[in-house]
Amino acid sequence: MKKVFALLFCLMLSIGTAQAAALPASGSTRVDAFSFCELYIERALEWQQTKKFEVVEIRDNYNGFISEFLPPSDYLEVQCAAGFLSIDPSDYSLHEFQTPLIVVSYDKEEAQRLILSAIMAMSALEYTKGDDSLMRITNGTTAANKMYDIFTREVIPKLNDVTFGSLLAGNEYEIYRGNYIYTLTYYDMSDSSYGYKVYYLNAH
Repeated sequence: MKKVFALLFCLMLSIGTAQAAALPASGSTRVDAFSFCELYIERALEWQQTKKFEVVEIRDNYNGFISEFLPPSDYLEVQCAAGFLSIDPSDYSLHEFQTPLIVVSYDKEEAQRLILSAIMAMSALEYTKGDDSLMRITNGTTAANKMYDIFTREVIPKLNDVTFGSLLAGNEYEIYRGNYIYTLTYYDMSDSSYGYKVYYLNAH
């Protein structure tokens, strides 16, 4: 566990502490799922163009919107380039979101890509297109850059004291609270066909 977050530390150049937290209702303003997918792609592509580092692979026949329906539940369970979405069918707002943050076996470049992809997703959940435009005018920054700064200053420090044993027990750790509540969970899928140990970023 410590080696995993030491890697994250090196990749994002940050330090800090954390504690476990319960998961109260966030009372957030839910984001439209289609707008979320669009903003994610826009910000990922802009990051790639300006930083010269690939965040997401865009296929010719795939624009990043909802792509695949999963087994039904009370919510629409779907997948897009950003990750897995749970959508309220009454208004198509994003109820929950999940994306891999760390895959233990990945190399440095792929690990960086996953982290940056998660940051782009968080920016799309936290900041609208209007917010982004205002940031550019007033502060000379972007929603993606702002979330990157928040992630390095506030999220990574909270990861360093996460108790691995508690994650193994299936607990979630709150690592950031904004428009959504963000948590960390761990899944060991090394014995499955996937063959991975994964730390997921969740938004509730």
